[in-house]
Amino acid sequence: MLVGILKPNDKIIDTEKVFMTVAQCHGHQSFVFTAKNVDFTQQIIHGKTMLKGKLIEQTFPFPDIIQNRLPIHEQDVMAYVKLAKEIPFTTHHIETKVELYKKMKAHPLMQKYVIESQSCQSFQVLMGFINKYQYVILKPASSKQAIGICTIQLINKKFWVKELDKILTLDEFELEQLFEQKKTEYHFFVSPFFHSKTNNNLSTVFRLHMVLGEQGEWHKIKFFPYVNLKDHQDIANGIQGALISTREELFLKQYYPDFYESILKKIDILFQDTSQFMLDLYQCSIDAVGLDIGINQQGEIKIFEINAGPGVGFMAYPVAEQQILYYEWLLENTDKIGINNFLPKRYRHYYDQI
Repeated sequence: MLVGILKPNDKIIDTEKVFMTVAQCHGHQSFVFTAKNVDFTQQIIHGKTMLKGKLIEQTFPFPDIIQNRLPIHEQDVMAYVKLAKEIPFTTHHIETKVELYKKMKAHPLMQKYVIESQSCQSFQVLMGFINKYQYVILKPASSKQAIGICTIQLINKKFWVKELDKILTLDEFELEQLFEQKKTEYHFFVSPFFHSKTNNNLSTVFRLHMVLGEQGEWHKIKFFPYVNLKDHQDIANGIQGALISTREELFLKQYYPDFYESILKKIDILFQDTSQFMLDLYQCSIDAVGLDIGINQQGEIKIFEINAGPGVGFMAYPVAEQQILYYEWLLENTDKIGINNFLPKRYRHYYDQI
Protein backbone atom coordinates (compact mmCIF):
# COMPACT_ATOMS: atom_id res chain seq x y z
CA MET A 1 0.00 0.00 0.00
CA LEU A 2 1.26 3.47 -0.91
CA VAL A 3 -0.18 6.32 1.16
CA GLY A 4 0.10 9.96 0.10
CA ILE A 5 -0.14 12.56 2.87
CA LEU A 6 -1.55 15.69 1.23
CA LYS A 7 -1.15 18.98 3.08
CA PRO A 8 -1.21 22.71 2.27
CA ASN A 9 2.52 23.30 2.95
CA ASP A 10 5.76 21.33 2.67
CA LYS A 11 6.79 21.55 6.33
CA ILE A 12 7.12 18.02 7.75
CA ILE A 13 6.06 17.70 11.40
CA ASP A 14 6.75 14.92 13.90
CA THR A 15 3.24 13.47 13.53
CA GLU A 16 3.89 12.79 9.84
CA LYS A 17 7.34 11.33 10.56
CA VAL A 18 5.75 8.95 13.05
CA PHE A 19 3.08 7.95 10.53
CA MET A 20 5.65 7.24 7.79
CA THR A 21 7.74 5.16 10.22
CA VAL A 22 4.72 3.15 11.40
CA ALA A 23 3.67 2.57 7.77
CA GLN A 24 7.13 1.10 7.06
CA CYS A 25 6.78 -1.23 10.04
CA HIS A 26 3.57 -2.57 8.47
CA GLY A 27 5.30 -3.10 5.12
CA HIS A 28 3.86 0.00 3.44
CA GLN A 29 5.33 3.20 2.06
CA SER A 30 4.04 6.74 2.57
CA PHE A 31 5.11 10.22 1.59
CA VAL A 32 4.17 13.85 2.17
CA PHE A 33 3.33 16.18 -0.71
CA THR A 34 1.48 19.37 -1.63
CA ALA A 35 -0.84 20.14 -4.55
CA LYS A 36 1.94 21.81 -6.51
CA ASN A 37 4.01 18.60 -6.36
CA VAL A 38 1.54 16.69 -8.57
CA ASP A 39 2.26 16.03 -12.26
CA PHE A 40 -1.08 14.94 -13.72
CA THR A 41 0.34 14.39 -17.20
CA GLN A 42 2.85 11.75 -16.10
CA GLN A 43 0.78 10.71 -13.04
CA ILE A 44 3.70 11.14 -10.68
CA ILE A 45 4.17 13.11 -7.46
CA HIS A 46 7.35 14.63 -6.04
CA GLY A 47 7.29 14.14 -2.28
CA LYS A 48 9.23 13.51 0.91
CA THR A 49 9.49 10.26 2.83
CA MET A 50 11.46 8.71 5.68
CA LEU A 51 14.41 6.39 5.09
CA LYS A 52 16.51 5.12 8.00
CA GLY A 53 15.24 7.93 10.19
CA LYS A 54 15.97 10.71 7.71
CA LEU A 55 13.78 12.69 5.33
CA ILE A 56 14.54 12.21 1.65
CA GLU A 57 12.95 13.59 -1.52
CA GLN A 58 11.69 11.13 -4.09
CA THR A 59 9.28 10.77 -7.02
CA PHE A 60 6.29 8.48 -6.49
CA PRO A 61 3.46 7.07 -8.61
CA PHE A 62 -0.08 8.06 -7.63
CA PRO A 63 -0.80 6.51 -4.21
CA ASP A 64 -3.49 3.95 -3.33
CA ILE A 65 -5.05 6.29 -0.79
CA ILE A 66 -4.62 9.92 0.25
CA GLN A 67 -4.59 11.11 3.84
CA ASN A 68 -6.06 14.60 3.59
CA ARG A 69 -4.39 16.86 6.15
CA LEU A 70 -6.73 19.79 6.83
CA PRO A 71 -6.94 22.70 6.00
CA ILE A 72 -6.78 23.61 2.28
CA HIS A 73 -5.89 26.71 0.23
CA GLU A 74 -8.41 27.75 -2.43
CA GLN A 75 -5.74 27.89 -5.15
CA ASP A 76 -5.15 24.16 -4.57
CA VAL A 77 -8.78 23.03 -4.67
CA MET A 78 -8.84 22.02 -8.35
CA ALA A 79 -5.79 19.78 -7.87
CA TYR A 80 -7.46 18.12 -4.87
CA VAL A 81 -10.63 17.49 -6.88
CA LYS A 82 -8.70 16.03 -9.83
CA LEU A 83 -6.84 13.68 -7.48
CA ALA A 84 -10.08 12.63 -5.80
CA LYS A 85 -11.49 11.52 -9.17
CA GLU A 86 -8.85 8.77 -9.18
CA ILE A 87 -7.80 8.17 -5.56
CA PRO A 88 -9.91 7.77 -2.39
CA PHE A 89 -9.45 10.55 0.15
CA THR A 90 -9.69 10.22 3.91
CA THR A 91 -10.29 12.88 6.60
CA HIS A 92 -13.35 14.62 5.23
CA HIS A 93 -14.75 17.82 6.68
CA ILE A 94 -17.77 17.67 8.94
CA GLU A 95 -20.56 20.20 9.22
CA THR A 96 -20.33 23.52 10.98
CA LYS A 97 -20.69 23.60 14.76
CA VAL A 98 -24.23 24.90 14.35
CA GLU A 99 -25.24 22.05 12.03
CA LEU A 100 -23.65 19.48 14.33
CA TYR A 101 -25.45 20.95 17.34
CA LYS A 102 -28.79 20.52 15.57
CA LYS A 103 -28.01 16.91 14.64
CA MET A 104 -26.84 16.05 18.17
CA LYS A 105 -29.97 17.61 19.61
CA ALA A 106 -32.10 15.43 17.29
CA HIS A 107 -30.15 12.19 17.86
CA PRO A 108 -31.54 9.94 20.65
CA LEU A 109 -28.08 8.93 21.90
CA MET A 110 -26.60 12.44 21.90
CA GLN A 111 -29.39 14.59 23.30
CA LYS A 112 -28.26 14.13 26.90
CA TYR A 113 -24.87 15.68 26.12
CA VAL A 114 -26.21 18.84 24.48
CA ILE A 115 -26.13 22.23 26.20
CA GLU A 116 -28.96 24.61 25.32
CA SER A 117 -27.81 27.10 22.69
CA GLN A 118 -29.46 29.93 20.76
CA SER A 119 -28.40 32.30 18.03
CA CYS A 120 -27.66 35.65 19.64
CA GLN A 121 -27.57 38.66 17.37
CA SER A 122 -29.63 40.94 19.57
CA PHE A 123 -28.94 42.29 23.04
CA GLN A 124 -32.47 41.32 24.08
CA VAL A 125 -31.70 37.64 23.49
CA LEU A 126 -28.48 37.95 25.49
CA MET A 127 -30.23 39.64 28.41
CA GLY A 128 -32.97 37.00 28.33
CA PHE A 129 -30.36 34.27 28.88
CA ILE A 130 -28.51 36.29 31.55
CA ASN A 131 -31.72 36.94 33.50
CA LYS A 132 -32.66 33.27 33.26
CA TYR A 133 -29.28 31.67 34.10
CA GLN A 134 -27.20 34.48 35.74
CA TYR A 135 -24.07 32.98 34.14
CA VAL A 136 -23.76 32.52 30.35
CA ILE A 137 -21.17 31.89 27.66
CA LEU A 138 -21.13 33.78 24.37
CA LYS A 139 -19.41 31.91 21.52
CA PRO A 140 -18.81 32.80 17.87
CA ALA A 141 -20.31 30.34 15.37
CA SER A 142 -16.75 29.74 14.18
CA SER A 143 -13.71 30.28 16.39
CA LYS A 144 -10.22 28.91 16.96
CA GLN A 145 -8.17 28.74 20.14
CA ALA A 146 -11.01 30.23 22.22
CA ILE A 147 -10.69 33.60 20.44
CA GLY A 148 -13.89 35.62 20.66
CA ILE A 149 -15.42 33.49 23.42
CA CYS A 150 -16.45 35.26 26.62
CA THR A 151 -18.48 34.50 29.73
CA ILE A 152 -20.86 36.91 31.45
CA GLN A 153 -21.96 36.60 35.05
CA LEU A 154 -24.53 38.80 36.77
CA ILE A 155 -23.47 39.67 40.33
CA ASN A 156 -25.22 42.39 42.36
CA LYS A 157 -26.55 44.13 39.23
CA LYS A 158 -23.09 44.22 37.67
CA PHE A 159 -21.97 42.13 34.69
CA TRP A 160 -18.62 40.39 35.02
CA VAL A 161 -17.27 39.74 31.53
CA LYS A 162 -14.30 37.37 31.14
CA GLU A 163 -12.43 36.83 27.89
CA LEU A 164 -9.19 34.87 28.22
CA ASP A 165 -7.08 37.07 30.56
CA LYS A 166 -9.36 40.11 30.45
CA ILE A 167 -11.99 40.81 33.12
CA LEU A 168 -14.44 43.71 32.84
CA THR A 169 -17.09 44.84 35.31
CA LEU A 170 -19.87 46.64 33.43
CA ASP A 171 -23.32 48.07 33.91
CA GLU A 172 -26.10 47.12 31.50
CA PHE A 173 -25.52 50.06 29.18
CA GLU A 174 -21.79 49.33 28.94
CA LEU A 175 -22.50 45.65 28.31
CA GLU A 176 -24.85 46.54 25.47
CA GLN A 177 -22.20 48.78 23.91
CA LEU A 178 -19.63 45.99 24.12
CA PHE A 179 -22.02 43.44 22.64
CA GLU A 180 -23.00 45.70 19.73
CA GLN A 181 -19.31 46.24 18.97
CA LYS A 182 -18.49 42.52 19.10
CA LYS A 183 -21.41 41.35 16.99
CA THR A 184 -19.99 43.28 14.01
CA GLU A 185 -17.11 40.76 14.08
CA TYR A 186 -18.90 37.53 15.00
CA HIS A 187 -22.18 35.68 14.69
CA PHE A 188 -22.74 34.70 18.32
CA PHE A 189 -24.51 31.85 20.07
CA VAL A 190 -25.36 32.03 23.75
CA SER A 191 -25.64 29.17 26.25
CA PRO A 192 -25.87 28.78 30.01
CA PHE A 193 -22.40 28.48 31.49
CA PHE A 194 -21.51 24.86 32.34
CA HIS A 195 -19.24 24.63 35.39
CA SER A 196 -16.49 22.31 34.18
CA LYS A 197 -14.14 22.92 37.09
CA THR A 198 -11.93 21.06 39.53
CA ASN A 199 -12.71 20.88 43.23
CA ASN A 200 -10.33 23.85 43.72
CA ASN A 201 -12.17 25.93 41.12
CA LEU A 202 -9.79 25.66 38.14
CA SER A 203 -11.49 25.54 34.74
CA THR A 204 -11.18 22.33 32.74
CA VAL A 205 -12.02 20.94 29.35
CA PHE A 206 -11.54 17.27 28.49
CA ARG A 207 -10.60 15.87 25.09
CA LEU A 208 -11.82 12.49 23.89
CA HIS A 209 -9.77 11.55 20.81
CA MET A 210 -11.22 8.75 18.67
CA VAL A 211 -10.24 7.38 15.26
CA LEU A 212 -11.47 4.91 12.69
CA GLY A 213 -9.08 1.99 12.87
CA GLU A 214 -8.86 -1.78 12.67
CA GLN A 215 -11.82 -3.42 10.90
CA GLY A 216 -13.21 0.01 10.05
CA GLU A 217 -14.43 0.50 13.62
CA TRP A 218 -14.08 3.48 15.93
CA HIS A 219 -11.32 3.23 18.53
CA LYS A 220 -10.80 5.37 21.62
CA ILE A 221 -7.22 6.66 21.59
CA LYS A 222 -7.13 8.85 24.68
CA PHE A 223 -9.26 10.79 27.13
CA PHE A 224 -7.41 13.56 28.96
CA PRO A 225 -7.95 16.96 30.63
CA TYR A 226 -6.74 20.48 29.99
CA VAL A 227 -6.70 22.57 33.16
CA ASN A 228 -6.12 26.28 33.71
CA LEU A 229 -3.81 27.28 36.54
CA LYS A 230 -5.49 30.68 36.89
CA ASP A 231 -8.66 30.50 38.93
CA HIS A 232 -10.10 33.67 37.36
CA GLN A 233 -10.27 32.13 33.87
CA ASP A 234 -13.46 30.42 32.70
CA ILE A 235 -12.16 28.93 29.43
CA ALA A 236 -9.52 26.18 29.34
CA ASN A 237 -7.61 25.98 26.06
CA GLY A 238 -4.23 24.35 25.45
CA ILE A 239 -3.07 26.94 22.94
CA GLN A 240 -3.86 29.68 25.45
CA GLY A 241 -1.82 28.08 28.23
CA ALA A 242 -3.97 25.39 29.85
CA LEU A 243 -1.92 22.36 30.89
CA ILE A 244 -2.51 18.73 29.88
CA SER A 245 -2.48 15.73 32.18
CA THR A 246 -2.06 12.35 30.48
CA ARG A 247 -2.85 10.53 33.74
CA GLU A 248 -6.56 11.09 33.52
CA GLU A 249 -7.61 8.55 36.17
CA LEU A 250 -5.27 10.04 38.79
CA PHE A 251 -6.40 13.54 37.80
CA LEU A 252 -10.05 12.59 38.28
CA LYS A 253 -9.33 10.94 41.64
CA GLN A 254 -7.65 14.11 42.88
CA TYR A 255 -9.88 16.79 41.40
CA TYR A 256 -13.24 15.02 40.93
CA PRO A 257 -12.99 12.74 44.00
CA ASP A 258 -16.69 12.07 44.57
CA PHE A 259 -17.57 10.87 41.09
CA TYR A 260 -14.35 9.82 39.33
CA GLU A 261 -15.38 6.16 38.93
CA SER A 262 -18.75 7.02 37.43
CA ILE A 263 -17.10 9.63 35.17
CA LEU A 264 -14.79 6.97 33.69
CA LYS A 265 -17.78 4.70 33.02
CA LYS A 266 -19.69 7.58 31.44
CA ILE A 267 -16.74 8.36 29.14
CA ASP A 268 -16.91 4.79 27.81
CA ILE A 269 -20.63 5.25 27.18
CA LEU A 270 -19.99 8.60 25.51
CA PHE A 271 -17.45 6.92 23.21
CA GLN A 272 -19.98 4.24 22.23
CA ASP A 273 -22.74 6.82 21.70
CA THR A 274 -20.53 9.06 19.58
CA SER A 275 -19.31 6.10 17.51
CA GLN A 276 -22.90 5.25 16.63
CA PHE A 277 -23.73 8.91 15.99
CA MET A 278 -20.86 9.22 13.52
CA LEU A 279 -21.84 5.99 11.76
CA ASP A 280 -25.44 7.21 11.48
CA LEU A 281 -24.38 10.64 10.30
CA TYR A 282 -21.69 10.06 7.68
CA GLN A 283 -21.24 7.77 4.71
CA CYS A 284 -17.83 9.29 3.90
CA SER A 285 -14.58 8.84 5.81
CA ILE A 286 -14.32 10.95 8.94
CA ASP A 287 -11.01 9.46 10.07
CA ALA A 288 -10.85 11.07 13.48
CA VAL A 289 -12.82 13.33 15.79
CA GLY A 290 -11.88 15.15 18.95
CA LEU A 291 -14.69 15.81 21.41
CA ASP A 292 -14.23 18.77 23.74
CA ILE A 293 -16.12 17.86 26.89
CA GLY A 294 -17.11 19.61 30.09
CA ILE A 295 -17.43 17.69 33.38
CA ASN A 296 -18.81 19.26 36.54
CA GLN A 297 -18.26 18.19 40.16
CA GLN A 298 -21.47 16.13 40.09
CA GLY A 299 -20.05 14.01 37.28
CA GLU A 300 -22.37 15.40 34.62
CA ILE A 301 -20.86 15.39 31.10
CA LYS A 302 -21.64 17.82 28.28
CA ILE A 303 -20.13 18.17 24.80
CA PHE A 304 -18.80 21.64 24.02
CA GLU A 305 -17.94 20.79 20.40
CA ILE A 306 -16.83 18.05 17.98
CA ASN A 307 -13.75 18.68 15.85
CA ALA A 308 -12.70 16.90 12.64
CA GLY A 309 -8.97 16.48 12.01
CA PRO A 310 -8.09 17.09 15.68
CA GLY A 311 -4.51 17.67 16.76
CA VAL A 312 -2.55 14.50 17.54
CA GLY A 313 0.49 15.65 19.56
CA PHE A 314 1.65 13.05 22.08
CA MET A 315 -0.83 10.48 20.65
CA ALA A 316 1.04 10.26 17.31
CA TYR A 317 2.00 6.59 17.59
CA PRO A 318 -1.35 4.99 18.58
CA VAL A 319 -3.16 7.22 16.07
CA ALA A 320 -0.79 6.22 13.25
CA GLU A 321 -1.14 2.54 14.15
CA GLN A 322 -4.93 2.68 13.87
CA GLN A 323 -4.81 4.81 10.72
CA ILE A 324 -2.68 2.21 8.92
CA LEU A 325 -5.00 -0.60 10.02
CA TYR A 326 -7.99 1.42 8.83
CA TYR A 327 -6.44 2.13 5.42
CA GLU A 328 -5.61 -1.57 4.99
CA TRP A 329 -9.21 -2.47 5.78
CA LEU A 330 -10.58 0.29 3.56
CA LEU A 331 -8.65 -0.86 0.49
CA GLU A 332 -9.84 -4.43 1.07
CA ASN A 333 -13.44 -3.20 1.37
CA THR A 334 -13.68 -0.64 -1.41
CA ASP A 335 -17.48 -0.64 -1.16
CA LYS A 336 -16.99 1.11 2.20
CA ILE A 337 -15.25 4.08 0.58
CA GLY A 338 -17.90 6.77 0.72
CA ILE A 339 -18.60 9.69 -1.54
CA ASN A 340 -15.77 12.20 -1.60
CA ASN A 341 -16.94 15.10 0.49
CA PHE A 342 -13.58 16.30 1.73
CA LEU A 343 -13.86 20.01 0.89
CA PRO A 344 -15.23 22.71 3.19
CA LYS A 345 -18.69 23.84 2.10
CA ARG A 346 -17.42 27.10 0.64
CA TYR A 347 -15.41 25.14 -1.96
CA ARG A 348 -17.82 22.34 -2.85
CA HIS A 349 -19.00 23.98 -6.06
CA TYR A 350 -15.62 22.93 -7.47
CA TYR A 351 -16.70 19.26 -7.48
CA ASP A 352 -18.69 19.70 -10.69
CA GLN A 353 -16.00 21.60 -12.60
CA ILE A 354 -14.10 18.52 -13.79
